[in-house]
Amino acid sequence: MKELSYFCQRMIRFALLLTTVSATKMNVPRLRLSYKDLVATNRSSIFSGHHGQLSLSALFLDEYHDRLFLGGKDVLYSLRLDHTNLDSKEIYWPPLPGNRDECVQRGKDSQTECANFVRLLQPYNRTHLLACGTGAFQPMCTYVYVGYRGEHVFTMDPTKMENGRGKVPHDPSLTFASTLIGGELYTGLTADFLGRDSVIFRSLGGRSTMRTETDQRLLHDPKFVAAHLIPDNDDRDNDKVYFFFTEKAMEAGNREGAIHTRVGRVCANDAGGQRVLVNKWSTFIKARLVCSVPGPHGIDTHFDELEDVFLLRGKDEKNPDVYAIFSTISNVFQGFAVCVYRMADIREAFNGPFAHKEGPDYQWGAYEGRVPYPRPGVCPSKITNQPGRQFGSTKDFPDAVLQFARGHPLMWRPVYPAMKQPLLVKANLPYRLKQIVVDRVEAEDGQYDVMFIGTDIGTVLKVIALRSGNTLDTEEVTLEELQVFKVPTPITSLEISVKRQALYVGSPVGMAQLRLHRCETYGKACAECCLARDPYCAWDGTSCTRYTSLSRRRYRRQDIRHGNPALQCMDQNLSGERGGDGGFKRRVVLGIIVHPLSTMVTCKETRAVIITLHKKGFTGKDIAASKISPKSTIYRNIKNFKESGSIVVKKASGRPRKSHKGQDHLLKLIQLRDRGTTSTELAQEWQQTGVSASARTVRRRLLEDGLVSAKKPLLSRKNIRDRQIFCKGYRDWTAEDWGKVIFSDDTPFRLFGACGKKLVRRRQGDRYHQSCVMPTVKHPETIHVWGCFSAKGVGSLTILPKNTAMN
Repeated sequence: MKELSYFCQRMIRFALLLTTVSATKMNVPRLRLSYKDLVATNRSSIFSGHHGQLSLSALFLDEYHDRLFLGGKDVLYSLRLDHTNLDSKEIYWPPLPGNRDECVQRGKDSQTECANFVRLLQPYNRTHLLACGTGAFQPMCTYVYVGYRGEHVFTMDPTKMENGRGKVPHDPSLTFASTLIGGELYTGLTADFLGRDSVIFRSLGGRSTMRTETDQRLLHDPKFVAAHLIPDNDDRDNDKVYFFFTEKAMEAGNREGAIHTRVGRVCANDAGGQRVLVNKWSTFIKARLVCSVPGPHGIDTHFDELEDVFLLRGKDEKNPDVYAIFSTISNVFQGFAVCVYRMADIREAFNGPFAHKEGPDYQWGAYEGRVPYPRPGVCPSKITNQPGRQFGSTKDFPDAVLQFARGHPLMWRPVYPAMKQPLLVKANLPYRLKQIVVDRVEAEDGQYDVMFIGTDIGTVLKVIALRSGNTLDTEEVTLEELQVFKVPTPITSLEISVKRQALYVGSPVGMAQLRLHRCETYGKACAECCLARDPYCAWDGTSCTRYTSLSRRRYRRQDIRHGNPALQCMDQNLSGERGGDGGFKRRVVLGIIVHPLSTMVTCKETRAVIITLHKKGFTGKDIAASKISPKSTIYRNIKNFKESGSIVVKKASGRPRKSHKGQDHLLKLIQLRDRGTTSTELAQEWQQTGVSASARTVRRRLLEDGLVSAKKPLLSRKNIRDRQIFCKGYRDWTAEDWGKVIFSDDTPFRLFGACGKKLVRRRQGDRYHQSCVMPTVKHPETIHVWGCFSAKGVGSLTILPKNTAMN
């Protein structure tokens, strides 16, 4: 079994790598900016607190008050949304007297644990925030006065504190999830000092406190990630609170350590039972969230560890898209995936069969018996009420319903992502994906969901995933990779303001404010703007700017789906080969329309076309066949793109010149002394004067002065014509015929004067200059040498006597 397990792990890893290779081939960020680049160009604003170390642990974006509220170690901050470094307000909030010392006595660390780490910031009403902190392992809460809209006040009464147990964890390192609804706080957390009592709590408000039973069938060592209110319909009595978490999987059988990601829910109006489940959740049910890729032999690769969840809400508040980041739990390799879930699929799973197990020796399966009414997990509302069977509260539910809910909290059918596969898959990365927010952007050819993903090394990835029609294949396009913070640090929170087109990035060292787009950075050419494939950006005729649907369509250039700059940027002012209809011919090269000799084509745009073809998987040889640029230029651009990840060529100082003007003049004098001196000989003579240069450099220097090499062609036109006649006359000969032929030739060697043709360097008009012609000798003394070869081999050389006639 161990061998099989190892084999399965290897096959799973292989399947994931195959999946990611096709998804990430040539997926280089279109724009990569370092921390220095962002700060130097004022594209990032960092807030590190008034004392240089923020230790950020909570962040709340308040669009109503136009403020950003931060919670850190013993401190609260209120910042302006438009300028986070201006008009910041601070509240010092340490643990209660004596709590810090007591925490240290219990063996906790005085710096990283025995302080008041603010973990929760939620809007309590229009004028107050609910703030809760760990309080040196004695959680406490208070209400912060923030005033009405436009007042920008930020005060707290230190004497009015409440017990925070059940609202935030004792330990600042433990995860939890919470949401405040109608003055009531719903929280999933570990509520005790030791971090063992995992519960879902409802506190505050006028109703009694609610919690889950201590039962591993309900929650088994969960790690809570997110909590959200999502209404089912227009009846507010049907509102449900959804919790997203991972836990140990009871149904996994003997697979030790197996964990599954869950989506659980409770009714917001749950009041518990009358005799059973008193002050306990009576509507809690959960289902598995599956995020996996298929592998060979039916073995899927599962991403079971939930990292973060973001709800992309649209006009229909009842059906947001659920974006989730998952990671693998395998020790063999590290992989990450982004899956998207539809609320219709989640509700379908909750309306399906319950998971059931008859006993310890039985397998899990779908419950096929009678399910009591009202169905466990539904809320008391107009839908559940029937004539003669009125349920005004969960306290009115029959005991059979509550007993069934207690014993069957898990649904049998899992929830699969849209299209039954991840939207994004990454493997073997040098970092971990930790946070995600999404913005739905209107572009020229439709809507695109732009993902902003935070990592554990302080970078933010801006990514879109493109699908062609109804196919399952996706193309991942990484638009940007931004190093937000100066030192590598995990990103712990992301908030997006679509209204202000801003992204707020939180980490232990501080909070950064970024714009959602940097269109002007993509370049100053139409092709560069189109190749960016950024839904936020479009070419407006003169520059790459923010795309708006109200801009003039005539000059707008944008192609997100195909990234084809040739089609977008080369359709005006064409000049090229005339077609038969009086127009201009356009060549379709490798799927891209190329306009020959277009007056709009610049070096940047040619480079952009080369890179977009390279991204589509074409080799340098394929691109060279299109003849859009010399082969050497194509390979050089591809090499530069692989090294830098950008088609933008940075301005360089260039290599220093090998020689100065005086040395160049000396080289010219050496050449003029003997026009027939070769480049190699010149380089050797030049080196003796202190200039170390190649023969190629010598030729370039002489060319600058107009000295070009000149010699007669090896074959004259008559020679070429005679050879063609010879070849045509014997083209029907067989190998046997040619085997009977002896090929021979002779050549003279002069004992005085030059033998044969000689290369000279001359300027225009120097053809008959004395230094450019060779002296001749009448009847020079020569030695004739004769040689031959045939199909049987090569004959020996023969020196011919003088005055031998060669016929």
